[in-house]
Amino acid sequence: GGSSGSPVFDDKWRLIGLHHGGGVGLKRLDGLPGRYDANEGISIHRILEAVRAAAPAPAAERRA
Repeated sequence: GGSSGSPVFDDKWRLIGLHHGGGVGLKRLDGLPGRYDANEGISIHRILEAVRAAAPAPAAERRA
């Protein structure tokens, strides 16, 4: 099991992303020395952008 695909919520329970990975001993993102365990998610806004870009045009637009 794992958390991939699980929803990520903010402190007001609004959907803000989907979990997609994690790891142990990852490098710090701020450039400082050290490592940490972390989870990573994808922003729901980026997911929606990708879905919209891949969606076919509505039927009315295809007939024009």
